[in-house]
Amino acid sequence: MRLKSGLLGLFALAAISGTAHANLLSNGSFEDLGGGSLSPGAWGLFDSIPSWTSDPQYRDIEVQAGTIIPAQDGLNYIELESDPGNSSYSVVSQTFTVTSAGDYLLSFFYAPRTDQEGDNLVNASIDGNLLASPSGTRPPQGWTLMTALITLGVGSHVLSFDAFGSFDNTLGGFVDNVDISAVPLPPGLILLGTGVAGIGYMGRRRRQKATA
Repeated sequence: MRLKSGLLGLFALAAISGTAHANLLSNGSFEDLGGGSLSPGAWGLFDSIPSWTSDPQYRDIEVQAGTIIPAQDGLNYIELESDPGNSSYSVVSQTFTVTSAGDYLLSFFYAPRTDQEGDNLVNASIDGNLLASPSGTRPPQGWTLMTALITLGVGSHVLSFDAFGSFDNTLGGFVDNVDISAVPLPPGLILLGTGVAGIGYMGRRRRQKATA
């Protein structure tokens, strides 16, 4: 797995803005609680929820239904470090499968529960490789979009979110709307390629007429 940047990253973001994509993850917005549900404004602790598991050395998964801020997508989001004790262990993880090697974009929305600098911090990793660490600053709209462009090989991979910070206060960072999707070729680049191909074809036609 490689973290990628530069021009390809710009292409990826342009493509995502206008192109449908398939999320390799399931239950990315934590709406499926395995048959249960939360009332708006409520929260609950779960050993696991469909497609997501908690680290047995840490705490359960805390799902909130708009308890502190409105969810970025749907009703629910998760809070990390919801119980005493910061940890470098994975709090929440999901195993997903890649069937075609190539470039993929990890995206998720993050919001700190407090405005205290150095608190409510979160790491996002794939296969143990750190990809994103939000700063802990909450924007006026509440959520920050985090992205990382990566190259993944065929097979199983593990996405995990870890809680860390300077304070052991049971208040953690929020995560919602998690997505891993293949990076499509931007429509503008496809049109450019088509135009170049057309120019080449016209050039061949002119040469053929000249030699006829």
